Amino acid sequence: MKKGFLIFYFALFSITSKAQVDVFTNINSPADEMNPVLTEGGNTLYFVRVFDEQNTGGMRDPGDIWTSSMTDSAVWSSPVKLSPPLNSAQFNGVIGFSPKGDKAYLYEHYMPGGKPARTQGLSTSLKMNGVWTDPVRLDIKYFYNKSEHISVSVSDDGSIMLLALESYGTHGAEDIYVSFRDGNEWSEPRNLGSRINTKLQEMTPYLAPDNRTLFFASNGHEGYGGRDIFVSSRQDDSWRNWSEPKNLGPKVNTEGVELYFQYFPGEEKAIFTSTQNSDGYSDMKVAFFPKSELEEIMEDTIAITEPVVSITMNEEQVNEVSEESLTPELMISGVITNVENGEGITATLLVQSANWRQEISSDPGDGYELTIPAQDVYQVTVQAEGFVSIQENLDVRTTELVSVAHDFEMQPIAVGTTVKLNNVLFVRGSTELLESSSGELDLVVKMMQENPEMEISLAGHTDNQGNARLNKVLSQQRVDAVIYYLNTHGISSDRLSGNGYGGSQPIASNESEETRRLNRRVEFTIEKF
Repeated sequence: MKKGFLIFYFALFSITSKAQVDVFTNINSPADEMNPVLTEGGNTLYFVRVFDEQNTGGMRDPGDIWTSSMTDSAVWSSPVKLSPPLNSAQFNGVIGFSPKGDKAYLYEHYMPGGKPARTQGLSTSLKMNGVWTDPVRLDIKYFYNKSEHISVSVSDDGSIMLLALESYGTHGAEDIYVSFRDGNEWSEPRNLGSRINTKLQEMTPYLAPDNRTLFFASNGHEGYGGRDIFVSSRQDDSWRNWSEPKNLGPKVNTEGVELYFQYFPGEEKAIFTSTQNSDGYSDMKVAFFPKSELEEIMEDTIAITEPVVSITMNEEQVNEVSEESLTPELMISGVITNVENGEGITATLLVQSANWRQEISSDPGDGYELTIPAQDVYQVTVQAEGFVSIQENLDVRTTELVSVAHDFEMQPIAVGTTVKLNNVLFVRGSTELLESSSGELDLVVKMMQENPEMEISLAGHTDNQGNARLNKVLSQQRVDAVIYYLNTHGISSDRLSGNGYGGSQPIASNESEETRRLNRRVEFTIEKF
């Protein structure tokens, strides 16, 4: 558990061991710390504290801006929460500052008077006579974000903005885009391309002062844990040609989630956040990471441009085919049965990815068979009359297989049926639903709309790691988040109930991360039908 407020002396930064990683023990708290931003030569730190009782909106406040400064005694001061107008009961966070430090770039889109708008966006605030003004909307041409998640940074010279969001031309979930300042406006965000962006999530981009070296977090490149920090170098001014992203290795990356990597200005240490050894909540950490060590990691990178095969005929180019379209095919097949008696049932399967979609029927005797393009991640939705719908992800990004057998067992809709929502997922240590959760929750909405007398109870569970009381609070808040989603999609509160049980009802061992993952779940039970 994250305890105490020990004084953290600057002398701890005077380290020579390559393996040394330190924690801001007098700044981190039992709550989530995220989104660190350094300014004033690295002597002032702004960060977000999530669901903290001292936040403007109390324990349900999704995030307030806090700050700490290096004192003359080389000690980080106790964190102080910023006052309005930069903090409200909504999520608040600093993106970065202008070179002079008199303009703050902020998350959230504010209306005149400082009231948060209903739509997503960014804003700015000016520091006048030592006081921050009410935030005003930041104009970014064609700004659009389909995802609930967004992470943004501004270059040291204030001319470049990197945005991680799900926008036009995305390769999957959140991608990293670049926008350039033109006076008081910013250009249309431009996707950094498939060398950086994958079909999964790329987040928390940070551009080094050279405006060429990019650090970012991803769960789409090979790594150690939930999300790792990677580095890549821009090869030209197109902003689409990058060296092969390299994992920063075990000094920074763990089995947990690492985000928000950035260097202290002019120094060989970096700040980042990690969920490792913090009960699933993120802490801010500092790693000694000399530039020579970074160069060793990057020295074998190869610049790779986006591949295109051009076919010419009679000296005229007649077609351009992306190599990604020249992919092998894969056959999937299986049977769909009633989990209670093993009998085959008639069902429909909807198989879709970002680039492909097909719906087929499954026969009670013969099952189903379907050929799909390989090297993709698919969402498979199975529906049958009288049964609880299923939604699963199928990852077939391989050229080694030619066929896959995949069976489904369906649960009848009946009082007492308990269903585990496999794809209802949250940001680690928080109550924030991942965008991918909406598909399975929408199936619950559809089932309850088709059965207007149905009532369900929800149960939230965690693993047994960390503080039992906080785990129970977190599980209850996650249940509340699911109920809120169902409410906003037309299901009345009197048909829903729920409790959080923390780690008191495991369904698997807590000895390994692989089995602990099974214990972190949300379930519903049909109480009335």
